[in-house]
Amino acid sequence: MGGKTLEGITRTVLKYDLRTLQLEDNVPDMLCPRFGSSAVAIDGKIYVFGGDTIASQSPESLNCMRSVEVFDGKVWRYIPSMKHKRLGSSAVVVDGKAIVMGGYDGEYHNTVEMYDPKTNKWSMPFAKMTQSRYAASAVTFRNYIYVIGGFQNSVLRSVERLNMITNKWEPLAKLNTRRSGMSALCYHGKILVLGGSDGSRNLCSAEEFDPCTETFKISRIRLRTNLALFGSHVVRDL
Repeated sequence: MGGKTLEGITRTVLKYDLRTLQLEDNVPDMLCPRFGSSAVAIDGKIYVFGGDTIASQSPESLNCMRSVEVFDGKVWRYIPSMKHKRLGSSAVVVDGKAIVMGGYDGEYHNTVEMYDPKTNKWSMPFAKMTQSRYAASAVTFRNYIYVIGGFQNSVLRSVERLNMITNKWEPLAKLNTRRSGMSALCYHGKILVLGGSDGSRNLCSAEEFDPCTETFKISRIRLRTNLALFGSHVVRDL
């Protein structure tokens, strides 16, 4: 959804069918061109948060950075905007609600806000992250939200997690390599962190976080090419 092309920022959407292994473009365009947005799926709908629509900080651009769209499989529509403008935020789903963290709007954010589709409202019930982060990666595992790496004035190695029971952020062991714009996912009981940029180049290496030892180690898994600012997902066997 969206992104930057040679022609500029786009609102087009592509769909990849895992059954036919075909890439399709017969999906309606988003309402707003945007890059650097985050997205989640809840109850068969896709929610896209913030991002930017043009390079300069015009009123249209700033409005896009707060706006949110939802796709129900047929049409896109706007829902209430976030409380903060967010480019390069991270988003996860917890108990059917969207949690959006960090990002950039001229300043780096450590704020966290939550959208509840049932009430169609935003709230801020969670503590702020200990580190402001842009282009970080986030995953949920058991009773925690993990936020990994990102950027604040320089590329970060730091990692923290939100204890959903105590509503407190806890610092964790650092990444072996600085990473922003990487992708993270839960895989076989571990958190796998793929690619990203270390500030000078894009990476093909990966790291694994073991929740039992709470440490990162370099993974044997490697990307085929050096990648940053991309997404990855675990899919069930078809």
